[in-house]
Amino acid sequence: MHHSGLQGLPATPSRELPVYVCLCNGLTDSHVRAAALADACRPSEVYAACGCTAQCGTCSRTVRRVLDDVAANDRVVEMLAAD
Repeated sequence: MHHSGLQGLPATPSRELPVYVCLCNGLTDSHVRAAALADACRPSEVYAACGCTAQCGTCSRTVRRVLDDVAANDRVVEMLAAD
């Protein structure tokens, strides 16, 4: 695992235990969410924010889903704030 290069990116707090998204780099969904909240919009930006690169690529779809989930939640918060 190459998780030593996470560049101090904090995992976002969650009520649930984090789920490993990328076994090659030791990234959890919390790492992906933290990168998304720090403006990562693409899987490559998540890897860069975490100080690593995609290894086998199997996780890319899951990383994309987590990014989409964060973006969707941000849109809901923005709509509620506009009311």
